[in-house]
Amino acid sequence: MTLLHHRLLTEQWPVLRRLISPYIREVWEDAFPELLRTAPADTTAA
Repeated sequence: MTLLHHRLLTEQWPVLRRLISPYIREVWEDAFPELLRTAPADTTAA
């Protein structure tokens, strides 16, 4: 049984990553390095 649709997750990750906490985002991006390639650069750092 598949719970995650890989293509859908990678397509929606730029939006989803803004809705979750930084800690959860870091865990997911560590587990799925391909998400880092779909995510825009973090522009919140000063």
